[in-house]
Amino acid sequence: MQTSMAVTAQSFWLPRWGHRFDEYEDAFAAEPASGRFAVADGASESAFSGLWARLLVECFVRSSEVDLLQWPASLAPLQAEWVAQLQGRQLPWYGEKQVAQGAFATLLGLNVEQNTQATSRWQAISVGDCCLFHTRGRALLTAFPIDNSSDFGNDPRLLGSRMSVERATAHVRHAEGSAASGDRLWLMTDALAQWCLASHEAGADPWHEMDPLLAPEPAAAPFDLWADQSREAGRLRNDDATLMVLQIP
Repeated sequence: MQTSMAVTAQSFWLPRWGHRFDEYEDAFAAEPASGRFAVADGASESAFSGLWARLLVECFVRSSEVDLLQWPASLAPLQAEWVAQLQGRQLPWYGEKQVAQGAFATLLGLNVEQNTQATSRWQAISVGDCCLFHTRGRALLTAFPIDNSSDFGNDPRLLGSRMSVERATAHVRHAEGSAASGDRLWLMTDALAQWCLASHEAGADPWHEMDPLLAPEPAAAPFDLWADQSREAGRLRNDDATLMVLQIP
């Protein structure tokens, strides 16, 4: 494996409007030293999906020695960990039924490695509708796995805490590319990704709009205020929102 390029990672998150911070069911994790990054979106219809999403992203970023396409084999011990963390909890009968059915989440995992002194190579895997956008300046070079805002729906593919490894592997999509110095890689959960694509399709510049959020001391409103204002205006769907931005140095 090539040495990973030291990228700068910034993360922003916010629960849906009307929900507490401890009800946030997305998750994100970053290991810049090994070049591993991930975001996940727990399906609110399933039990303890926030826990499952956190386990997924933490496992992914710790697994830098595992080839991306082989990563789903890591699910079996992860599923056992999810069950173990629920042992001893007092649950109502319907909660026990939900636990028996398992938790579900979407996942986007990214690996970034140094290719030459001027470029780096990225590889991504995806299950569901978390998205990766690769930009250069204000140009969108890659949108993965969804490249049209109308393709977001209510039934994305999911990783389950009681799903077979074979079934999970069949759901995985893969993409790769090369990034130059100064490029950005944007990892987003679905509501934010859908807004971003819709804005881009309308001829607006979502990357420029989010630029002030990426400064060490934002010159404009911070991410939570920006997201709430966008929700109030009807531009951003009311859902948990997670953004991770990687800057190629």
